[in-house]
Amino acid sequence: MNAYATYVLKRLAQFALVVFIGINLAYVITHSTPIDPVEQTIAAATAFGSTSPEAIEMLRKSLRELYGLQGSAFEQYVAFWSRLATGDFGPSLSAFPTPVSTLIWQALPWTVWLLVCSTVIAWGVGNFLGGLAPRRYACVACHVPQTAAPPLVENLFTDMEALSEGERRSR
Repeated sequence: MNAYATYVLKRLAQFALVVFIGINLAYVITHSTPIDPVEQTIAAATAFGSTSPEAIEMLRKSLRELYGLQGSAFEQYVAFWSRLATGDFGPSLSAFPTPVSTLIWQALPWTVWLLVCSTVIAWGVGNFLGGLAPRRYACVACHVPQTAAPPLVENLFTDMEALSEGERRSR
């Protein structure tokens, strides 16, 4: 295998590891918070009136199934990865009962537009600054020789501002 293929494989392995760690951190952080999304949804649903205890228990059971919170921590972890692999992110906590995948598809065009705009701006600013950078090339004020050897070529550097001032004076 050539050096380029080895480099690409290492970078892909690094990418996969970073994504795996990020997804696991998201799982651990969301499951270690003291906030129970089921109880939060039930509190919001029952805030407007009295509901029978049987209906609340049925709602609690269906919400636990909907959010993937049934079983042990390991079973929840396996269910989390299986739902993630199939693209089923479940219902949104903040926009219940809208699926998270719907919210992602709604936000995706704006995210792509932001990415394109920032890339174009960065490219333009980088090229502009790159065009300004050679103005002081070979200037002994910035590029001091590191040895006491005599220069091989005489420095005939003239600053761009001095040249433009000379043109203005001659007019």
